[in-house]
Amino acid sequence: MQDKKGARPKKSRPLSLHLFAWNPRPHSLTLVALFVGDIYADMQSLAIRIIALTGLALSTGACWSRISLKDYKKTVQSGLKVLPWPLEMEKLYGEADHLIIEYGRDRRPTNWQTVVFFNGRYSLTLEVKVEIDYDKSEVLRTVSEPKFYVREYKKIHVESQGGGVSSDMGDQWILDKTQWEKLSKNGGDWSSIGIPIKSGQPVPGFDEMARHWRGPIVQVPH
Repeated sequence: MQDKKGARPKKSRPLSLHLFAWNPRPHSLTLVALFVGDIYADMQSLAIRIIALTGLALSTGACWSRISLKDYKKTVQSGLKVLPWPLEMEKLYGEADHLIIEYGRDRRPTNWQTVVFFNGRYSLTLEVKVEIDYDKSEVLRTVSEPKFYVREYKKIHVESQGGGVSSDMGDQWILDKTQWEKLSKNGGDWSSIGIPIKSGQPVPGFDEMARHWRGPIVQVPH
């Protein structure tokens, strides 16, 4: 995080990351959003979480009874008009995935994530809390400052049986809003904020890992 003296982006300890997909209710209308989540303040721990947006008929709750895949996509599309950072990320680094975590679980603010893979060895994740009007399927506003997580994948492991994918993580950084604005203003030049991003050094298996990660995610046209 950058302070008033212009400190370098916070760097965190490497760790091992495992990716997989799981559908707890294969016979229901289930949208599975697989994402890297629960980044603790010191970045010492990283958990994989799986969020299932389950079928309406399976719940009697007032909120769930009105939620559909169409509602979810409409909400994401509205968020792309309210939040400036997701489309800035796509402009700089290509196609991204946009997720609303625990969509419809309750009326409290929830996490928005945008994830993009780039340079054949990195991921960039935006995370920000948003307030949603579920009656109108709209993102109203942000209720937290955005954070940007940059992660390097040093090695990708693809299981010959079962198709599982895991990775050994390299360097990792956390950016705040000010640092992102500077990066964006400089056309995505990482050296402008002191991050030594490698180019021309793709990691074998990276594209397969990215496809594995993106496979379960609901794609929203925009």
